[in-house]
Amino acid sequence: MLTKGYQWDASLHCVRSLYLPNWQEQDCPWCKEFDLLSAIFENSGERSSWLTARSTVLKSDKDGVSDSPFLLLPNSEDRRLGDQSVVGSRGFSSMQTLFAVASAMEALRNAPIEAKRLDPRFPVSSVFQLKGFELYTEGLIRAGLMRTIKPREWGESQQKELGVLLKKECKKPDQAILLGELLLSIWRRGVFPPDDSTFRLLFGPHLTNEDLLEPFLQVLGVPAHHRQPPPKKANFPALLMRFLSVFRNRR
Repeated sequence: MLTKGYQWDASLHCVRSLYLPNWQEQDCPWCKEFDLLSAIFENSGERSSWLTARSTVLKSDKDGVSDSPFLLLPNSEDRRLGDQSVVGSRGFSSMQTLFAVASAMEALRNAPIEAKRLDPRFPVSSVFQLKGFELYTEGLIRAGLMRTIKPREWGESQQKELGVLLKKECKKPDQAILLGELLLSIWRRGVFPPDDSTFRLLFGPHLTNEDLLEPFLQVLGVPAHHRQPPPKKANFPALLMRFLSVFRNRR
């Protein structure tokens, strides 16, 4: 022990408590990401260099995910933290930012005051409010929230609203880092998927060249966008003749 075996009295004091999540396989977001990419790999029938490279990182027992914690789609760039952020210092890498966000989320789950604790289970039923997500405008921080918040911690009533918000935000250049996290959230059942046309608009520029757009559509179960056929015009002469025929038969 650090406080024994010396000629003087020694004691240890906590300077700061740092909460770290203990993800099991059920909640591990990187395990879920690997499952998603494995399903895409089986469905695509094509060898995508991007898909192979990311899958190799996720299944590596030696190095693991050491510097690329987010699912960056082709033609997307990693980002660093900007100025005056409450999450960390300017220039924080994506891994440093994720570490800070993950620790903050775990602290919420273990808050000493029950009313402030993040716990979607009955009877507490406290979920992460969507307005809290909107307050952080940096795509990097939002990506960290999407990666570390468990699907059930959003609450079922907010999943549709979150999907609508993400569809709008992901169209902005500085939010492109969210695109891969949106795919993962759909797979984890944390966000409602967009329709077929919206999905193609958002992800087509990133997945088409890798021949992965259609496999993602199929694996994620994105609903097709069908136009309703125009209503048929009523054929009044035919209806009148049918009515008269029924009337005569009843007499």
